Amino acid sequence: MKEICIEEVAKVIGEVVPLSPQQVQADAVLGEDIMLDSQEMLRVVSRLEALFKMRFEPRRLLRIRTLGDLTDALRADAAL
Repeated sequence: MKEICIEEVAKVIGEVVPLSPQQVQADAVLGEDIMLDSQEMLRVVSRLEALFKMRFEPRRLLRIRTLGDLTDALRADAAL
């Protein structure tokens, strides 16, 4: 399985919205610090699922608030 790190997740987000290096922190809040709306978030999730060949558990997606949360959810669901 491909290594899953915050920088890799941030790279995918950066393909959808402009992202500065200062925003690549685990506590960066999606929708506030990283300006993602719901449609952009769906594009990010779809790209991550394709890149890592996995599917997010829908309930886990509802609990994602930060870049770190997204990375942790990706690691957890990729391990299933």
